[in-house]
Amino acid sequence: MMRPFAAALLGLASMSPCIAQTSRPAYVIAEFERSNNDAWARYAASAAPIVQKHGGQFLSRMNRTSAMAGDAPKSVILIQFPSFEKAQELFASPEYKALTQSRDAAAKFRAFIVEGGEGMPPAQ
Repeated sequence: MMRPFAAALLGLASMSPCIAQTSRPAYVIAEFERSNNDAWARYAASAAPIVQKHGGQFLSRMNRTSAMAGDAPKSVILIQFPSFEKAQELFASPEYKALTQSRDAAAKFRAFIVEGGEGMPPAQ
């Protein structure tokens, strides 16, 4: 027999996605090794307001790193976005794309998006 609270939760889960689900945050992790400090500083100053315009919040910028397995990157930036899609919008935006040539001239750069949340069903 199902308890009333559990039944109510199941009922919520079957409602429209707007009510039953919320967006998970997403994180952009950027690793880089600067080759031109002045050019990197110009890129970073130009990119920061674009990141914020697209809902990004810097959680860590170029702080200390330490290898736990493998090699640690030279520098890392961690940015939180309200959703995976908002993070994708940043990289697809014309204003960010306009900066990629100067970014790539200033550093060896790699970035990826990670969706927040558990993502795995519980073990049975």
